Amino acid sequence: MSEMNTFFHTTAQAVQEEDMTVSGCAAKRWTCPQLEEEYYSIEHTSGLRILVIPKQRSVSYAMLTVRFGAQDVCFREEDAASSKWQQLPDGIAHFMEHQMFTLADGRDVSELFSAIGADVNAWTSCDKTSYLFQTTEHEREALEILLRFVLSATF
Repeated sequence: MSEMNTFFHTTAQAVQEEDMTVSGCAAKRWTCPQLEEEYYSIEHTSGLRILVIPKQRSVSYAMLTVRFGAQDVCFREEDAASSKWQQLPDGIAHFMEHQMFTLADGRDVSELFSAIGADVNAWTSCDKTSYLFQTTEHEREALEILLRFVLSATF
């Protein structure tokens, strides 16, 4: 059973899966006839996994999730000469989540979202941190801000 079939099996018994390509990237499309919805999973060449669930709504949402959460308190650099593990302080993922909102010029990134009528938020779980926004217009601008502040941290 695929991950989407597993995820949606409680709401729909028949989820149809189809392999496809989106902008040169491997992708899958799941169709759920009972819910009359489609779900897309796109594997970007960088390794970023993009999930898209189109909805006919007046509000648009986007969320970017990284695999770094509360349980991630030690690491080992892959290319380091030493194989020693580096210990991070407890709470570092949540601290970094908050630091991400501070721009290089000291402003809070929420000001950029507010200027285009969007709301932004974030949360940290045990194994991931998510950054999300919602807006009724200017979706592309909001997505560009989200990608820029999460993928190009300045702290």
